[in-house]
Amino acid sequence: MESVSRMTTAEAYALPQEKELRSLINQFFGSVGTVLPYVNKSAVLAEYTLAQREKRLSRTFRALLNIIFAFASSSLQGWNHEVFYQRSLALLDDRVLCGANIELGNSAKSMFVPVKELRNT
Repeated sequence: MESVSRMTTAEAYALPQEKELRSLINQFFGSVGTVLPYVNKSAVLAEYTLAQREKRLSRTFRALLNIIFAFASSSLQGWNHEVFYQRSLALLDDRVLCGANIELGNSAKSMFVPVKELRNT
């Protein structure tokens, strides 16, 4: 496994094959996502479908997908959860995490469940 500092851009941007990708998303929302309902499944799937159609996946969305994959893989006791976690860290570098980032803000608005909705569930 590559560490974050040694991970190439291509490795950080890699995603699982479509079937595994959808399986991991479903696993996340069927396990971790039910206990920690912070991410909106419909919004994630809609954004992924749109991004696939337009042939563009942002760094922050790829990072979110990789965290989802890491949790899902871990819940299945998969060997690759650490790879997904490392990819997410590589995609969310200091520039993205420390600076004002419109892309990150827009992703957060559309993908995450508002706190007031969590309180009402």
